[in-house]
Amino acid sequence: MGLWEKLYWPKKQALSSFVNKPYATLSDSTPISTTFNGGVYEQELIRACIDRFATACSKLDPSYEGSNKSIARMIKTTPNEIMTWPQLLYRCATITDAINTCAIVPGYARDLQTITSIYPLMYHTAQVVEYAGEPWVKFFTVPGDDEPSHCIELRNVAFLTRYQFQSDVFGTELAPSATLDLMKAQVEAQKSAIKAGARVRWMGQVSSRMDEKDLENKRKRFVESNLSQDNEGGILVYDQTFSSVEQVKNQSYVIDAAEMERIQDNVFSYYGTNKAILQNDYEPNKWAAYYEGKVEPWALQISEGITRMLFTQTQRLKNHVDFSSSRLQYAAMAEKRNMIRDMVDRGLMTLNEGRRILQMAPVEGGDVYVIRGEYLMLSQVDMTERQHDSDFEHQLLEKPLYEDMSNDSEDDENAEA
Repeated sequence: MGLWEKLYWPKKQALSSFVNKPYATLSDSTPISTTFNGGVYEQELIRACIDRFATACSKLDPSYEGSNKSIARMIKTTPNEIMTWPQLLYRCATITDAINTCAIVPGYARDLQTITSIYPLMYHTAQVVEYAGEPWVKFFTVPGDDEPSHCIELRNVAFLTRYQFQSDVFGTELAPSATLDLMKAQVEAQKSAIKAGARVRWMGQVSSRMDEKDLENKRKRFVESNLSQDNEGGILVYDQTFSSVEQVKNQSYVIDAAEMERIQDNVFSYYGTNKAILQNDYEPNKWAAYYEGKVEPWALQISEGITRMLFTQTQRLKNHVDFSSSRLQYAAMAEKRNMIRDMVDRGLMTLNEGRRILQMAPVEGGDVYVIRGEYLMLSQVDMTERQHDSDFEHQLLEKPLYEDMSNDSEDDENAEA
């Protein structure tokens, strides 16, 4: 039994009985997605960009607010029986960045109602069709298959997309083809240059007429005597058969540094990253910009997508799955310390939450909110000031003015004496 059968997807009807009636959306009469087969992930620079993004996304911390015990258990443990949460997030982010569309599907218990797991789905082709007045998605995982691997309701699938323009469901099926062509040409030029540079070529003129077989033997003897490892002295010796023996200087034609940098910039712009991020040579401000511009939008998309997949519209009022950045340790130690100090003593973070940022184990009694004693509510400050002013005025009214004047005059006389 394979993984498809273990998902226990409800089968209202056999797959072959699904009518190929497209489900028209607002802007797409035939929603269909076919993955790009242009070797995007095979390119080293592109693979590095995708890996850095997926690694950052794998540090997101899943949390759940609600009362569904099955979902709570899944969030606190593992998303399915073969993956951990970092592995699932890494794979979902990789698929999203590589082919611009990632599908997340649920796994059911034997009652065909309770969702117990979720899986990322790497498909070749997906098509939205209509069945019983409801949109369904047909997934083809093997290229060329006429029979879909499985079908599932569209409302039970979470699609993560990039460059979503033409379709209301899928991301745009495009890739930086021009940049890929330049990168392939660059790699081939470097290989050719290395191969050409590794070969030593000599040019010699035959001084007399000679049989082809004898000439071939002379050529082999010349190579074995002068161009092999046995020539320890490094001196080139040849007989009168050859004249004007000269070494051919090979010139390696490769893409210059400016052109290589232009190609890299095109890749960085397409994937929203930079060289410092790829080489882990960034400052906290650069990483914060990368997180806010690249990682955080994807975290919001997967949070809302999984929440919509797991719960109905009414259930979403009290149930929500969120992927936060509490595990993203991108700040310097001084900034972590300042953030923890400012958040803890103002009651915005517990002691254990602060210890978690520093990757320290929680302590007993640390899940409480504390606040510095000099902080008061504004209403309390106003009441305290009014009470102080009222007490001061009351003291002035009870004390006669002439007693103060008489006491002041007695003090002046004593001072003169």
